[in-house]
Amino acid sequence: MAGKSGSKRRRGGRMLGLLGMAGLGFAASRLRRQAPVAEPTRRPRRRPRPIAAPVQRLELPDDAELVWLPAPDGSIAVAERNAAAKRTVLFVHGLGGMLEQWAPQLAALPPSVHGLAVDLPGHGRSDRPETVTVAGLAGALAAALDGVSARRAILVAHSFGALPALAYAARHPSRVEALLLIDPNGDQSRIGAADRRALLDAVRADAHGELEWTWRQLLADSAPAVAKEILTQLRATPPPMLLGCLEAAFSHSPLDDLDRLEVPVHLALSPLNDLPYSLQRLRPDLPLRILRGGHWLMLDRPDDVTRLLDELLARVAPAARRPARR
Repeated sequence: MAGKSGSKRRRGGRMLGLLGMAGLGFAASRLRRQAPVAEPTRRPRRRPRPIAAPVQRLELPDDAELVWLPAPDGSIAVAERNAAAKRTVLFVHGLGGMLEQWAPQLAALPPSVHGLAVDLPGHGRSDRPETVTVAGLAGALAAALDGVSARRAILVAHSFGALPALAYAARHPSRVEALLLIDPNGDQSRIGAADRRALLDAVRADAHGELEWTWRQLLADSAPAVAKEILTQLRATPPPMLLGCLEAAFSHSPLDDLDRLEVPVHLALSPLNDLPYSLQRLRPDLPLRILRGGHWLMLDRPDDVTRLLDELLARVAPAARRPARR
């Protein structure tokens, strides 16, 4: 039994060090010194400690409408609120997530803001693509905005979702007002080839097992109801999709997209998001805010994330938009 636990601890350390989805290198060294996490069916040895007022249930607002829109690789599911409003915010979840992760922010939108939250292809209710690329996922964001005739939008993206959000913004500068990236991926193409192969081989053999170990570390301080929902969403994501997204992240650098942007990009980071290839390390001029919480800041610190979005909406007034780059 001790050997099995040690193997899990080493495996988890490798995952935490390589995923780079929330600056997890620091977490790897800390967690390797802790007792191994409990199995899913046992009581955790470390009781979760909510960071802020917990989100008890990830339910969409009653007035949000769930629609399916055509996309390049099938249909995508989109939750829409305040459809008549002229200003749009598009919310993009991360790896193994679903659009319900943005329920608190959708509910907090004023009537003057049109809210959209999308299930990325292969996640939630959306159809699974044959191949996974960052460009293909960005195409799904284009389909979501086109499907509801939204001319421009502020993009709010979490973790892996930052990659397609940045790619879309770089390719469609006239369609984006600004971006708010919540604990975003860094440039994982900078991870060494041997380390990438080790991680991909492990995920190929047991995607849910490998990723769930890591998710549990990231959820240690989240409310129990939030942790349960996040793990449920991960288990509902097909293993080939999880593997494909990781492969896409390893082969795509977001720096070129960042350098092409002419719109504001703001970061909201957890304290652990501090790897050599984190975005704020590679582009230290990006405005950022550190929020005390875990990786899913929009659920651990929903009021703070909503406040950041409100500030961005007020700061980036429609009348102050830059001319679209041709």
